Amino acid sequence: MIITIIILSLILIGLLYVIFNLLRKYEQSEEYIENLESWVTEFSKKITNMNRELKNIDSKGSFESDDEVGYFFKQLKLIIKQLNALGGIKE
Repeated sequence: MIITIIILSLILIGLLYVIFNLLRKYEQSEEYIENLESWVTEFSKKITNMNRELKNIDSKGSFESDDEVGYFFKQLKLIIKQLNALGGIKE
C-alpha cells in the first residue's frame, strides 16, 4: 500500500512538472504571436503609406516613363503590389 502511494505521488509530481512546462511554453508562444501580429500590422501600414506616397510622387507619370528611373520605379511598384497581395490589401 505504501509503495503504491509513493509511486502515485512520484507520477503526480512528474505530471505536474510536465504540465507546468507546457503552460509556460504555451504562454511564451502566445506572446510571440502577439508581437508578430503587431509587427505585421505596422509593416502593412508602412507598405500602404509607401504605396500612397509613390502614387503622389508619380502623379504625372514622369518617373515611370523615364528609361533609367522607370525600370527601378516599375520594380518598386511591383514589389509593393506583391507585398500588398501578401498582406491581403486591395489597391
